[in-house]
Amino acid sequence: MQSLEQRRDKADLVQEYKIVHGIDNVDKGQWFEIQDGEGVTRGKQGRMKLKLKRSRLELRSNFFSQRVIPMWNNLPEELRVCQSLKMFKNALQAL
Repeated sequence: MQSLEQRRDKADLVQEYKIVHGIDNVDKGQWFEIQDGEGVTRGKQGRMKLKLKRSRLELRSNFFSQRVIPMWNNLPEELRVCQSLKMFKNALQAL
């Protein structure tokens, strides 16, 4: 049985997938910024990585748009670029 924290993290990643891939009708530019490769060394870029914006207040670090980015960027590239939501959920479940 998964803990509540693990279930929330997976639900957050599924929502992130929906936003980034345009499944949800949300302006992704308002929430996230995709990295364009600046400051990358030795090919560590990967596709579909998001840029973490600095937050002045600690409170902001608990917002969805801030807490999900490190988890998203740590996913393998194959997961971030899955063709369908069902494939993404199945691959995420296997982790």
